[in-house]
Amino acid sequence: MSRLLIKMKGCNQAAVTLRENYSIQRLIYNLLQASKFQKIRNRKENMPFCFSNVFKTQDDVDCIIIASPHESLNYFLWDQFEKIHQIRIGEKSFVIHEVRMFNLKIQNPVTDVVTSTPVVALVRKTKCQRSALNTSNRHGYFFWTPTYPMDILKQQMYANIQKKYRAFFSEEPSMFTIHLEKLRGMIASKIETPRTQATVIGTYWQMKFQCLDEEEMRTMRFTFDVGLGERNTLGFGFINPI
Repeated sequence: MSRLLIKMKGCNQAAVTLRENYSIQRLIYNLLQASKFQKIRNRKENMPFCFSNVFKTQDDVDCIIIASPHESLNYFLWDQFEKIHQIRIGEKSFVIHEVRMFNLKIQNPVTDVVTSTPVVALVRKTKCQRSALNTSNRHGYFFWTPTYPMDILKQQMYANIQKKYRAFFSEEPSMFTIHLEKLRGMIASKIETPRTQATVIGTYWQMKFQCLDEEEMRTMRFTFDVGLGERNTLGFGFINPI
């Protein structure tokens, strides 16, 4: 399980929030142009990756982490970022100081987990009808919030992991157990792209992953690579072990 760490220094005082996630996604996609991964994207096939928020270390260095189960994608991006001196995320410019790979070692079958970026769960309205829940949303889906039962969120998490696992490995996963222990917050963030503008609602959690065997461990490690919930390639659902 390798992750790409990019250390950089901000050149101005502009803030970087979840609103700028599209800028990070676009940067990654631009670096993947003219590679085999761009061809995968053009065919609309599965190309899972996720990235963290821009965070500061104790020595005041700005960082971002990119994760993907595609080992070769991680190394390709490493090579591409090594060639870049400066990047722009939203209104803020950064000078890149260091780019390196590091291993995320998950050995314990019971792992404490924290969400570094909000987990997004899109629930079909029909699930509310089957659960006798009321929602005023006029669309075919709604974002999960703490006003709805937690079981619905967990079902969405499991279903999303299974969907991504099947798309990547072409086989069924052995599912580990997710224990949602503490809701740490909720955020509604407006994401703007050249074509659309939408508000995304997500929640921050402290949770525990529990595995019974090595097959479930494999699925758990995969989840650390692709992110939890939906909109992962926009930087949502990035998780870390505690």
